[in-house]
Amino acid sequence: MNPVSEITKLRRDLFTSVARWALKNIGSKPSEHDIANMVKELVPDGPPRYRCCIHKERAVARERIIIALGLHNSQSDNQPITVISEACNGCSLIKYVITDACQNCVAHPCRNSCPKNLFQ
Repeated sequence: MNPVSEITKLRRDLFTSVARWALKNIGSKPSEHDIANMVKELVPDGPPRYRCCIHKERAVARERIIIALGLHNSQSDNQPITVISEACNGCSLIKYVITDACQNCVAHPCRNSCPKNLFQ
């Protein structure tokens, strides 16, 4: 059995928060205040858990909520995915290199996909 990754936990919490809001406010469009409350629920006061600062964590959570609510204005209809610029650290997507320069990525792709279990 594979343990649930932190990114999966975050996604579940986010969609749960959005679904709760939607059930309580059927037919309504979320206000900035509603979005801010969801962000505060997902990223409470305290030290950052996954990123350099609490402000960056909240900015990423806010963008994810906006996307989940269908409020994101895509510049092109041909975009298959939405890239959240606040969440991008400029990581190489082509290969993984094992170093001691861990950036504490939220998904821990090196740890979760290592075929040799070097991070265990």
